[in-house]
Amino acid sequence: MTMTVTIPDGLAHQVQERARLWRRPPEDIVLDILRRAFTEPPIADVDEVVARIKSAPPNPHNIRKPHGALADVLRRESEDDDFDLDMWNREWAAVEAEIQAINRANDLAESR
Repeated sequence: MTMTVTIPDGLAHQVQERARLWRRPPEDIVLDILRRAFTEPPIADVDEVVARIKSAPPNPHNIRKPHGALADVLRRESEDDDFDLDMWNREWAAVEAEIQAINRANDLAESR
């Protein structure tokens, strides 16, 4: 059977992008989605979602081989000469004071 389906541009773009990444025709992507929609039972709860995610095979397109040690990258990332700890502490104290003021106002408004 042949069927023509019109989908919104944003969704069409997502389908085309997925097809490009998976190197498959967009029609195959849409067919896979429709097949799953009509063959998989609806998900009952969060535990079932977690179980299905754990049992899903890895997508080879999402796996990248490492190019060095993570510790080296983290060490390089932590060297931020522009970071001013004193300024950060002052700004964080201002944020905490604002949160406390909001909480006090809420407590008064709700007679707590």
